[in-house]
Amino acid sequence: MNIKKTTQIALLLTILLVSGFIITVMAWSNPVIKDPMAVGEIAVLQQDTPQVEIVHSVRGKKALFIGDSHTAADYGWQYQVCKKTGMIMQNTAVGGKQTAWMLEVAKLNLSSNYDYCFIYGGANDMAGNREPMKSVRNIQRIVKLCKT
Repeated sequence: MNIKKTTQIALLLTILLVSGFIITVMAWSNPVIKDPMAVGEIAVLQQDTPQVEIVHSVRGKKALFIGDSHTAADYGWQYQVCKKTGMIMQNTAVGGKQTAWMLEVAKLNLSSNYDYCFIYGGANDMAGNREPMKSVRNIQRIVKLCKT
């Protein structure tokens, strides 16, 4: 493989990893308007307009985590997110897995029981010399499954 193509692939995968692969899909949450500074209120803020903030309470909501070693750590970022927000976590991430595997896990685990799905993975696709667009398409398919 020539250096130019290798550099382009590495740049694309770096952009994908940095810009996202953490994709939050909000499926069944009803927005409520509350004071985000209220004591004890755990919520995710979404800027709707410059004048209105919509607050989505996530306490008690169920979150599915799909990914590779970036998401598989026992006390990793996903654990911290759930601990701080009060969400209930189901972590299906496994170190060393690629996005094709993650897509299959999504097909098996996604259901209306989950309020959120977090997807963070793809580094193993790069390490396995996979075509970058296949990785992107796998993530897009997972997002589509989440939306349906």
